[in-house]
Amino acid sequence: MIQYLVSCRIKEGYYDEAIEFIHTLQAYYPGSTLYADEFGPVNLIYLMIPFESLASYEDRVDCLRNDAGFMHLIREGTMWFERKTFRIRILRAL
Repeated sequence: MIQYLVSCRIKEGYYDEAIEFIHTLQAYYPGSTLYADEFGPVNLIYLMIPFESLASYEDRVDCLRNDAGFMHLIREGTMWFERKTFRIRILRAL
């Protein structure tokens, strides 16, 4: 099954805000699963989104772009969304 990986790198002191945003994404996309990075820094969390729950690539991007606090960047074919408190990266995972 094709899934999309949303990784969220959180700046120190802003964990609650980032978790709230990730939970919003999780509610927006049924079947998505939240993971914490148990083997690395506590400031990195992941959300796996099943392909079936995405209407389109544009919907996924718009869900993040609609938050005016984000700066949209594209690096090496990966979608990045940056905010003062945390950074979101979306990539395709199998």
